Amino acid sequence: MKKLFQILAVLLLAYTSAFSSTTDSLFIKLPDNLIPTLTSKQRYELTEYFKAGKNDSVKNLVGSNTILLKYDTASCHIIVKTSATGTTEIKRLNASNHSFSIAIINTISQPIMFSTLSFYNENWQRIAIKVELPETKSWINYTKITTSDIEASWIETLLDKKYYSMKFNDSNELDVRNNVLSTLSVADRKLVEPYFIDKSIQIQF
Repeated sequence: MKKLFQILAVLLLAYTSAFSSTTDSLFIKLPDNLIPTLTSKQRYELTEYFKAGKNDSVKNLVGSNTILLKYDTASCHIIVKTSATGTTEIKRLNASNHSFSIAIINTISQPIMFSTLSFYNENWQRIAIKVELPETKSWINYTKITTSDIEASWIETLLDKKYYSMKFNDSNELDVRNNVLSTLSVADRKLVEPYFIDKSIQIQF
């Protein structure tokens, strides 16, 4: 029995090390233009600090701190705070044919939170993967509108702006939030906010 536990422990260590190696390689070999303020050497330092339980930040090329917010080797999921207002999220997505793609989400938090989503193959070549994002109508409470004197078309017009922010959750789904209210005037926001559903919508991959 003791020998069996030793074998299982070795297999688990090898399994964990393989995923760690994949994540390390992915992050360190990331093309410089995707996080231009951070060199591959600095990315390596970040990973080593993080795994050693030490500093989770380094000074980047513009003199400010780049912070490693998440470094999950099991799911190959990395989140880096690249500036005071920006983050870059990296997620490895497995395909059915044993290949994989890499999703990159770049998010700015000011003046309005907004994300862009792009995909790459294992050689860091840009690839086209179509993602059907929710329609803006998905955030409108039509039941509440029918009990008011407000015209649904007017609400739809005001809210028809795709200021979406995105992130991957722990279930490997893409969480999408609509930040359109932040684009409205104070008066318009006060009128339409009661009919806006403040929620995130999940997209399966």
